[in-house]
Amino acid sequence: MARSLLLIFGGLLAALHAQTTGLEFNSERIAITVQEHACRVTGEYHFRNHSPQPVTGFPLFYPFPVSPELPFPDSILIVNGRTGAAAPYSRIGSGILFHIAVSPMGHSTYTVHYRQPAPARRFEYILETTQKWQQPLASAEFEITVPNTMTLTGLSLDVDRLQESDSAHTYHITRQNFMPDANLIIQWEMSHHEP
Repeated sequence: MARSLLLIFGGLLAALHAQTTGLEFNSERIAITVQEHACRVTGEYHFRNHSPQPVTGFPLFYPFPVSPELPFPDSILIVNGRTGAAAPYSRIGSGILFHIAVSPMGHSTYTVHYRQPAPARRFEYILETTQKWQQPLASAEFEITVPNTMTLTGLSLDVDRLQESDSAHTYHITRQNFMPDANLIIQWEMSHHEP
């Protein structure tokens, strides 16, 4: 039943997007902090409206990969960048639905904060949905922070820069004209410093 609703909603969203031709998902900046059995994500998403008409109440479906190895997030907060207020959302299947607004010929930012358990120490961040917008992102930035008590064992995107400190390693990834065909996968294990 939930899968059927998602398929119906996916078609509805595509139809609405086709009618709102001025709306563009322009760029994103994703910060992921690895914990022992979870990841904290802050996703900053930028939208542009190239139309002289305002975009109001546009429904945005934000999916999560959900499985026994990746339970549904245990905390979620969405912030409207223009007002600074929390934006309401509804859970639909394995994702959430919220609404965005963009002024005529303007832009808006929405930030999604969530924590998702990862008991198998493997995390997945969905990138493939970018293709549903039928255009690449002008830019995408990823910042993955792994505490020094853990070791990164897998990362599905090539790293541009590694930043090291006494407490963590931070992996920086930057892409331009980005149209991903696979999701971001992160794997880690606990470090063993003891003799």
